[in-house]
Amino acid sequence: MKEAARSLPGNPPGSVPEQAPAPVPHAVTATAGIVEFVERRFVFRLENCLGPDASSLFLCGWSWDPGRQLDRLELAAGKHTQAVPASALMRFPRPDVAAHCKATYSDDTFDNHGFLFFLPLETPLVEAGVLRVVRTDGWIAEFPLDPVPDPFLTQRRILEALPPEPIFNLALLRDHIAPALERTRAGVRRLESRPRSFSFGAAQPAPELTMIVPLYKRLDLMEQQLAQFANDPAMGSAELVYVLDDPSVAAEFEIQAFRLWQIYRVPFKTVVMERHSGYAAANNAGCAESSGTFLLFLNSDVFPAGTGWTTHLLAVHESTPRMGALGCKLLYEDRSIQHAGMYFIRDYSPNKLWTNMHYFKGLPRDWPEAGLSRAVPAVTGAAMLVRRSAFEQVGGWDESYIMANFEDSDLCLRFASSGYANWYCAEVELYHLESQSQREPDALRDRSDLYNRWLQTHRWGSFIEDVMVDYGPGSRFVTADRDA
Repeated sequence: MKEAARSLPGNPPGSVPEQAPAPVPHAVTATAGIVEFVERRFVFRLENCLGPDASSLFLCGWSWDPGRQLDRLELAAGKHTQAVPASALMRFPRPDVAAHCKATYSDDTFDNHGFLFFLPLETPLVEAGVLRVVRTDGWIAEFPLDPVPDPFLTQRRILEALPPEPIFNLALLRDHIAPALERTRAGVRRLESRPRSFSFGAAQPAPELTMIVPLYKRLDLMEQQLAQFANDPAMGSAELVYVLDDPSVAAEFEIQAFRLWQIYRVPFKTVVMERHSGYAAANNAGCAESSGTFLLFLNSDVFPAGTGWTTHLLAVHESTPRMGALGCKLLYEDRSIQHAGMYFIRDYSPNKLWTNMHYFKGLPRDWPEAGLSRAVPAVTGAAMLVRRSAFEQVGGWDESYIMANFEDSDLCLRFASSGYANWYCAEVELYHLESQSQREPDALRDRSDLYNRWLQTHRWGSFIEDVMVDYGPGSRFVTADRDA
């Protein structure tokens, strides 16, 4: 065996356990997560070994095997062995590995070098194990298994393993990524504890309206919002809750909250999450710490264009029977439209996933049809008013979505499936800086968006099809040419 000393795509799976099952005869042990036999034209690299829970594994890596010598993988732990035939591995192109193989092995074929798979275990992995790589000629290599136990890190690495568009396919998501993330998310929820909360100023007794604003990274946006809220008399009767979903800046946040209360004298409550848990979990935590009859979810990068807007939204919601989510007109800084309700279209990818679009996005603020209040398929969570009783009836924010995207449309679809109508209010205008309230590495955020888009399609595809019959290209408010 020749150990790879050069730079290879990906990272090693982790440290080697102190005790591992004894190697089988004629087997070699992999070093640094790779076995390399150039003369036999065979290389196998295990980049990550993850444990979504005690009864499953998620493995990913790549291989150079132009002769198709890989026969199977075997998971051996104690006296139990579980085999996975090579044909069961989910294979996909890895451009980085193809470039490496061309430079290192003079093989310029663009093959399905990458692999990943989710493996439900026949028996829980309670002791150290090994992964055996078995070739068709009987040769065996062993990789000591040391699954990552932290569900937060596991979730991140599973997302990083998701191939970008257009490489991924629905089977990869359905059979491997989704079940691995579902089990990992269960572990995340078990580790989450009750967040800390404290108040600045006197709380409103039995408020009609609670405003919930998640914060992540951009603490400066909080002051810009409070400066606007301080000019609106209606804010004096509302409950305001800021939820910090970034505990790394908790000390700075608490100092800033105290300072802003002294300056603007707008009473508010703060909730500090123990871990960064995502948009849906932060909103749910804010709901648990609030008491309003109505809940207004607001992004920290949304600012009112005037006063009295909450009063108007409440009046519209209360006067409309069976209203689910109520949104309003959101504007860019140049006063062009960012949001006037949302609708669904299938994207251009081969998998035709349902994605979200904003009515009249980029058109002038006074575009005639954007000035008509009406029922819409969905509204953005950047500014969304709901009645607490209806919100709780449909289950609140779904924390299955990763980071932040598509939770709002999922909530609107649950309202619609329960017999509520979602509405757009054209008379209320707010400014939205769009995506300024969050900062994530682009590649990771792209992967989470892709997963969330698939999850929405997987859950709601046929229902969205029915919903869009009333809002599709033939309707008054959507035309293919205008929204292309």
